[in-house]
Amino acid sequence: MTVKFLMLYLHLVAAMFWIGEMLTLMLILTPVVYRQGDTAKRAQLYHEVGMQSRPWMLGALALLVATGVGNLYFLNVPWKTLFDLGFYRTPLGRTLGWKLLGVLGILLLTVLHDVAMARLRARGGTVTRGSYRALGRWVGRLNLLLGLLVSWLGLRLMFGG
Repeated sequence: MTVKFLMLYLHLVAAMFWIGEMLTLMLILTPVVYRQGDTAKRAQLYHEVGMQSRPWMLGALALLVATGVGNLYFLNVPWKTLFDLGFYRTPLGRTLGWKLLGVLGILLLTVLHDVAMARLRARGGTVTRGSYRALGRWVGRLNLLLGLLVSWLGLRLMFGG
């Protein structure tokens, strides 16, 4: 197995893990937690699941970024090319540009979610307030959609843009 294929394989496994975890939360955990009825109990369950999954999700994101950088090398995209606006007028450049924007969006949404929830907890609050529940739901949905888009763009990159 070459380094190129190992890098791509690790990238795909991390992406599958990240998207799979998001789908599990949305399609399996949320309906089960919702049936609990008690808002405080639901908030506590989400908090516990979030704390348990956070290191795994952050690890998957870190692996995605690291292997993504490695995959750029194997796509023969030098660093200086990333700062050349002309590159983004090519099919490969456009696809990569959209993928990089998607990754940036995922990272920003992840930080927004974690900071908002940490501030709420630091103030002694719980995630029972509607605005925080809504934030958590929408950040999760947007992150999943961005993750699926970024995955599709990654597939396009592997076939030349």
